[in-house]
Amino acid sequence: MRFPLWAKVLLWLEVPMVFLLNIWLTPYAVLVAWGVPILWDRWVNHLELMEEMAYLKDEGH
Repeated sequence: MRFPLWAKVLLWLEVPMVFLLNIWLTPYAVLVAWGVPILWDRWVNHLELMEEMAYLKDEGH
């Protein structure tokens, strides 16, 4: 399951709002908008791999 597109749009729409509220927090908002989908996809890939490994381990016995 990939990170939903609507959530990516929502994260990137918050960046200008953060800029208007506090310019010093803008880099953190950009990092969150960029990094959260990447970390989500990596975590889901990890879970799928662990599930497959568990299935293959049980299938061998």
